[in-house]
Amino acid sequence: MKNMYRDGGRELAAMLQKVKELGTAVSLDMAAVDPASEAGKAGWKEISSPGVQKSILAIAILFCLIMTVVFRSNIKTGTSFVCLRYIASGEAKDYREQMDLQTSLMEREGIEDVVVPFINDVQGPLMQMPVTDNPDAWSNQVTARFYGKNSVVAIERSKWEELYAR
Repeated sequence: MKNMYRDGGRELAAMLQKVKELGTAVSLDMAAVDPASEAGKAGWKEISSPGVQKSILAIAILFCLIMTVVFRSNIKTGTSFVCLRYIASGEAKDYREQMDLQTSLMEREGIEDVVVPFINDVQGPLMQMPVTDNPDAWSNQVTARFYGKNSVVAIERSKWEELYAR
């Protein structure tokens, strides 16, 4: 990076001239630089002439396009993309509603043996150890202990709605 601004930006200008000769326009986008640092004292007004700005933009766009093509298969598996898709699809809202119901059932006073509906398998990036149909399962025991209940068990949602939904 230092070579981009040393000697009045000579290396940057040479690179951008080569890009310009290819007929590509770029711009130079600046980040906040500590004015006391070496980079902050580099004389960016002189370095970033209009031609330099156009060349840098073209390089940045080209870089983004190349990265998109090279890492295309990984973009859809990245955490940000997975989370955004989960939210946009409505699955996150569905998961929240199921967890809100489960939490409200667990927090009810006077009920020591709690029966909850199974949550669906579409948990996306919000994986957790769900309550199962086995009251002796580790996740059931830990959940019961956390909420101060004797036992916690899950049953099929349709069966739960038939027996408990009001």
